[in-house]
Amino acid sequence: MVDKVLLLVRLPATQRTFELRVSADLTVGQAAGMIARLVQTRERERYFAGDDVGLMPLEGEHAGELLDADARVRDFAYEGVIRDGALLALV
Repeated sequence: MVDKVLLLVRLPATQRTFELRVSADLTVGQAAGMIARLVQTRERERYFAGDDVGLMPLEGEHAGELLDADARVRDFAYEGVIRDGALLALV
């Protein structure tokens, strides 16, 4: 059973990558919002966390596909779309 997933989240505007551990019980939308708010605190001059943020894999067969905001991180972990160390873009 997956409890948490370690993600590498890249901010495309700066190409900076953040390493974050998120709960598998969160929806992708909740995780993206939490990550966006955190990134905003670190990149105040370059990034503003809007209301409509998402996560998109940058590697693997689902690269370039926006993840369903209503699905749980756990669901994508079971499918192998998200795994520890997965590189995702914050979009």
